[in-house]
Amino acid sequence: GILWIHPILQKIYRPKKILIKKYWEWTTVCLAAQIAVGPLSVFYFHQFPSLFLISNLMIIPFFGVFLSIGIGVFVLLLIEITPPILITTFDTIVDLLNNVVAWIATNDPFHLVQLHFPLFLCLCVYALSFFVLLFIEQKKFNPLIAITISLGLILGFAQIEKSKMIQESSFWIFHQYRQSLYGHLQSGIFYYNASDFEKIKTVLSDFASSRPLKQFKKLPARNFYIQKSFSLFILDDEQPYQIHDFSPTHILLRNNPKINLNRLLATYRPKLIIADGSNAPWFISRWEKSCQQQGVPFYNTGKEGALKISL
Repeated sequence: GILWIHPILQKIYRPKKILIKKYWEWTTVCLAAQIAVGPLSVFYFHQFPSLFLISNLMIIPFFGVFLSIGIGVFVLLLIEITPPILITTFDTIVDLLNNVVAWIATNDPFHLVQLHFPLFLCLCVYALSFFVLLFIEQKKFNPLIAITISLGLILGFAQIEKSKMIQESSFWIFHQYRQSLYGHLQSGIFYYNASDFEKIKTVLSDFASSRPLKQFKKLPARNFYIQKSFSLFILDDEQPYQIHDFSPTHILLRNNPKINLNRLLATYRPKLIIADGSNAPWFISRWEKSCQQQGVPFYNTGKEGALKISL
């Protein structure tokens, strides 16, 4: 990106004053690098900082000093000479750089997060960028067809993703240590129930980044959840329940319910017994043995991760 895009951006403006020229050069380098890695960054990290240019321009002028001291420190460490003043200076510069970046990140009013960016869409954006830059660089080249195709693929794929979001209906049981989180995804809205919202915010954020979601809505705590052919019986030590006359397809055990699983399985024959991260390991081990004896499938989110049930 720097080797190709930087010279193109340099042609836009050619300042004569040395200081302005230097800052313009740093600016074009930052923009070139961000254009090149931006789609890939969104694909992997699902976020995009809007103040990247400001942070880079605050750090780059001092980065040469930082790099030189860093190399010097490592060389001196290899020959076992470590002047305290140099080590202290190096640590101070590192702390200063980290604090500057952290301050900008926390005060970014337009920091875009939870961006869903599939691989195919990422490749289409790169293809579009490639043909646009080729057109800017070589006026004789006419990439109109290629640009139109790339843009059409981006819009078409975005529409497909939107349709998939509307059609998807699934029930999720996540794993979180000493916490319980489950929910129903329907028409782009995730209806969830959690034992402690503050402790599972990261999980919900990661989940939102993995797919296009409209919003989250809280699901009331109940012992039964029925949707079409899916019927879930939730056994919770914190939530009182009454046995109803119905046959659950799935049973979720959470918060260490004091039950005799063998006796429960004598009454119900579910397709699956699920234990999430809110249960103690010795409870889960005992339940798994009971399921093996009764021939009922058992799912431990601690071993197998989040469970998705398509509805």
